[in-house]
Amino acid sequence: MFNSLWPVIVGYLIGSFPAAFLAVHWKTRLDIRKTGSGNVGTLNSYLVTRSKAVALTVLFVDILKGVVAVLVGPTFIPGLPFVGAAFAGVGAVIGHCYPIWLLFRGGRGLATAAGAMGVISLPVVGAWMAAWGIGYAFTRAVNVASLIASILVLGLLTTVPDDVVRAVLPEGATTRGLRTIGVMILIVMMTRLIGPFREYLRDRKARRTSARRTAEGGDVS
Repeated sequence: MFNSLWPVIVGYLIGSFPAAFLAVHWKTRLDIRKTGSGNVGTLNSYLVTRSKAVALTVLFVDILKGVVAVLVGPTFIPGLPFVGAAFAGVGAVIGHCYPIWLLFRGGRGLATAAGAMGVISLPVVGAWMAAWGIGYAFTRAVNVASLIASILVLGLLTTVPDDVVRAVLPEGATTRGLRTIGVMILIVMMTRLIGPFREYLRDRKARRTSARRTAEGGDVS
């Protein structure tokens, strides 16, 4: 049991490397947590620095964290390589979202999750991206589209027949194992997307209220 914790711990430490925080601080001497959207991720890195080089560096490192964690994880459970990779992948996403170095205030985990799941089962990442495109087409909001995509893929992972899941299984994995790792990573990500979704709803309500007041004022005049 204790051996199973090592991939999670190591994955967490890898995932908690604060790439966006360090890159933005190096470029601007600002704390990304207190600037822009406050999110410690690629998009806010660009919004704060207006540097594509900084944003792309952050994106690359955040993806790499997921990849490295999944590749290193199996070494801690030699007889069960998929389990080691899966646990390390979950740990990396948790580390990115809740890094101890930044008092547990990190990013949304999307890039790190993509890196981890890209190694474990790339089709799952493809399904998420397709779902994100649909969500963004309807909402025009990046984070809301991410939440929609996560919910849709979560539904797919828990409802599609085993035969479909087997078609995208990596070596040494089981259908239950892939479903479990996918669901765990998605749930971690979704905990960081609830806040932006609430803000989106508040903004929409404020715009509707403003439009209604404007229309009422126009009727009176």
